[in-house]
Amino acid sequence: MLQRDTNIKIFSVGGFSIPRGVGGWGIVVVEEDEVIHTESGTEKNSTSNRMEMTAFLTALKFTEKPVTIYTDSNYVVQGYNLWMNNWVKNGWKNAKNDSVKNCDLWLQIYDLKNKIGDRVTVKWTKGHNLKAGTKEAYYNDMVDGLTRQY
Repeated sequence: MLQRDTNIKIFSVGGFSIPRGVGGWGIVVVEEDEVIHTESGTEKNSTSNRMEMTAFLTALKFTEKPVTIYTDSNYVVQGYNLWMNNWVKNGWKNAKNDSVKNCDLWLQIYDLKNKIGDRVTVKWTKGHNLKAGTKEAYYNDMVDGLTRQY
């Protein structure tokens, strides 16, 4: 767990290689423009969304201090910021009344969200956009490289 009180940013990315049958996820934790932690892992027979969610879940577990988590997954951003409360109200059913996919991971994320409260801000960042020259693009590219170490 982080114990510092400064502005912390966590970049999370996940992906899946169909030919290899392996998914990868990673996080890069940045404090005052310095990488202070990286973490990654793999999972066989997964999906890109599950890997994005695994990275995000790892980021949520990593700190109890205020953070901004950046991800290039609209699925994760919208699920966390918009859809999750409706899923709970609807018994973990989506707008089409189908069971929410990846519910096992969403349940863990929901539990953490309730414990964390408003200390976490979740933002979307464009992936594979290193040419933009922004810090967000740089760190997103760095964490994307971690997801491919399988």
